[in-house]
Amino acid sequence: MPREPQGRRGHGRRRPMPARGETTSVNKLKSMIRQTKRLLGKESIEPGTRIEAERRLRAMELELEESMQSNKERHFATRYHKVKFFERQKLMRRLRQLRREPESRQVRAQLFEHRVFLNYVLHFPADRRYVSLFAGNKEPVAPSADAPDRAHQKAAEFFKHVRKSMKRGTMAAEPDRDLHHREEQHRRTRAQHVKRSEVDVGDGDGDDDGDGDDDEADDDDDEADDDDDDDDDDDDDGDDDDDEMHDRADPPPSSVANDDFFA
Repeated sequence: MPREPQGRRGHGRRRPMPARGETTSVNKLKSMIRQTKRLLGKESIEPGTRIEAERRLRAMELELEESMQSNKERHFATRYHKVKFFERQKLMRRLRQLRREPESRQVRAQLFEHRVFLNYVLHFPADRRYVSLFAGNKEPVAPSADAPDRAHQKAAEFFKHVRKSMKRGTMAAEPDRDLHHREEQHRRTRAQHVKRSEVDVGDGDGDDDGDGDDDEADDDDDEADDDDDDDDDDDDDGDDDDDEMHDRADPPPSSVANDDFFA
């Protein structure tokens, strides 16, 4: 059996490589910036050419910064998508359980805490290393500011920011309900797309004698589709987490909600 390719020093996993287009774009920009700087370093350059080169240099440096930031966010989104997805699912299940319990001060406090955790997952900065809430724990644990790792310290700062934002009303107070609404819209859109595809395929399978038999068959299919609506809903609810994870991307972090944190 062929051995699985190993990373450096025998590690099993390699870091995901950036797409070829992304690397080429960044490297090309860096090369153009170096050329422009060499041009500006010449004393014999004419004033008009210098002004144009300086303007072009500023534009390229800004484009390079934006491109590198975009690549960094894409890298972290790919790396932590699976972890964030399953943590989001765990928190949503726990919140559904809490909402079914009789209302009390303790239940309200637990609802608020778990909603803080959920907002932490949903709005975590896209350009930072994600710090898990369920690292070896059955219940979520907030990042510690006393941790020696700087990533954990920054995550703890962001967790406090989420809590304050929710109390001020600048971040969703019930993110679980908002997320559930988006997921329901996604399921309905996906079901409509599948049904539309089936109808298109059915329309293409007509008979050549023009006796109208296909119309009757289409009517039967429509009735069968109507009868299966409830079954489709049950199937959507019972989809494996892995299927949903690949079908649906992470909700983008809210830039509005994070403005104070990055200020």
